[in-house]
Amino acid sequence: MRQSKPSPTTSPTTELAKQRNQAAAERTLLAWIENSLMLLGIGITLDYIVISLHQGAARSGESAPQVLDLLSLLLVLLGLGLLALAVWQYRLSIQFVRRSANIMPSRLMAPIAAAAVITFGVTSAAVILFRSL
Repeated sequence: MRQSKPSPTTSPTTELAKQRNQAAAERTLLAWIENSLMLLGIGITLDYIVISLHQGAARSGESAPQVLDLLSLLLVLLGLGLLALAVWQYRLSIQFVRRSANIMPSRLMAPIAAAAVITFGVTSAAVILFRSL
């Protein structure tokens, strides 16, 4: 009897390579989440400094610089924008890996972490924006 060779799409090596690529995409997304959290944290910290400056300026009758309000809001929005781009890139890379053949289902931790950071960032941006109005 003649044995048929497995097709290249079902070989264990190919499947392991796909799983490695999926894990690499998840690690990349988690690194971008880390960077986005850093930008959000810097923006929120700067906003607290601005609040202190405004309170000190109100006591002395001077005006605090408004550019710091804008900078803190821009840092928060930049963190959100970079996170949105990272999630988009992650989805594209996972679709590319899955397109060729079967692969184990995606783990949900990275997308859940991204959603939590987006919620945190949108809330922070709204607080900064409405506080400065």
